[in-house]
This record gives sequence, C-alpha cells and structure tokens, in this order.
Amino acid sequence: MKIADKVLPYLKGEKFSNGLTLPIAKKRNLFPNRIDYVCEYLKGKIVLHVGCVDHVPLIKEKVKQNKWLHAKIDEVATLQLGIDINKEGITFLKEELSITNVVYENILDEHEPNQLIKNEKWDVMFLGEILEHVDNPVTFLSGIKKKYAPHVKQIMITVPNAFTLSNFLLALKGKECINSDHRSWFSPFTLSKILCISGFDIIEFDFVTSFPEDYKKDFLKRMLLKKFPALNSNIIMIASFT
Repeated sequence: MKIADKVLPYLKGEKFSNGLTLPIAKKRNLFPNRIDYVCEYLKGKIVLHVGCVDHVPLIKEKVKQNKWLHAKIDEVATLQLGIDINKEGITFLKEELSITNVVYENILDEHEPNQLIKNEKWDVMFLGEILEHVDNPVTFLSGIKKKYAPHVKQIMITVPNAFTLSNFLLALKGKECINSDHRSWFSPFTLSKILCISGFDIIEFDFVTSFPEDYKKDFLKRMLLKKFPALNSNIIMIASFT
C-alpha cells in the first residue's frame, strides 16, 4: 500500500492528532510469504544485504533446506553484497561455506563505506528483521541515511508487526511471547514515522507472514489473514534515500 498524501504532514510533524485513524490494509486472497515477497521485489536488482549472516549455528541447516535468505536473494538479484558486523560470522561464511560476496562492515562507524560498496550504485539496501534489535532506531537509520545516501537508491525493511494475530490471542490469555532481544514492535505508522524522521521518503508497505507453513495447515487462521491482512506477522516497508 501507498502512504496517503494526507498522512505525510503527520509523519513530518507538521500536524498533530491524538486519535489519527488510518486505513492500513484491504481484504485480499493471498497472504504473502516474507521471503518470497522480498525475493520478488529484489529480482534483477543490485542489492546491499545488511545483516546477511543470520544465526551461525542455523546457517548450514538453512542452506540445506534452501531457506537461508542471503542465498535466496543470490538466486534472483543481478548482484548482491552482504555486509555484517559479525566478524566471526563473516569468517565462517567465507571459510566454511566458501561464500565470497560478504564483507565485514560496521554501518554506523565514521569511516567511509567499504570500497566494494563505493564502487557500485546499489538499487536497494535490505534490512531483514534488524530494526527491532536496535536501541535507537532513529539514530540507527539516520546514520545509514548519512553514510550510504550517495551509494544507494532505496531501503527495504522487514520488522515484526505489532498487530499480529498471535499477539491478540495471547493477550486474551494475559500473556506475551517475544524474542527477548527485541526492543520494539512496529505498526505501519510508527515505522513510517521513524523512517521519515530519519530522512527517508516512504514508497510503499505491506503485511507478510514468516510462518506460511503454519497457516496452510490451519484453515481458520488462513481465512482470518485473507480477510484481515493486518494480522500478519511482519511488515515490509520500502523507502527512498532521496
């Protein structure tokens, strides 16, 4: 979905409402898989993949199952370079799996970007399931905007959706289930606000699921997600650096 023009003044802080109500989703026949959605958008593009390592103990098994995201993007992108602050993980990928299109990079340090990044004009910087682990998302994204704007056209972010169906079901039981390293849940507006304050221009967003195999087995959940897409587990948002 696109962000309506009437919402932009609220994102930019030019207007204020204590009860702003916005349309965020329409009924549809599909509930897209997060990985499939990402790969479809990145098809044929030149991609800078931030946080490419994933969890090292899980990588070999994910590679065997064809579920490791960096490899999935490799299948569709014209060119991909993975960057990660995890030095041990980058070493593991290079030495254990012979993955060559990855480099160590601290995206927020004051040094110039890696020469491999500077040598190319990147269509999309992809951050998958990273922002929820960051203490200050605005500082984080503002640093990315300042450092990489000369080299990248768009940013694509996936985050956990605060409205996900499982949250409501657990809340009815007085419970919460969360990754203990997460700092935030997000809604379309709050994620848009964070990106806008950080200097990005919102292009579009959508709701996707990270658990398609579960919903395929559960008819009721499948029907609910078709009728109420905003109950999906994740939000994908795309924004422009300029």
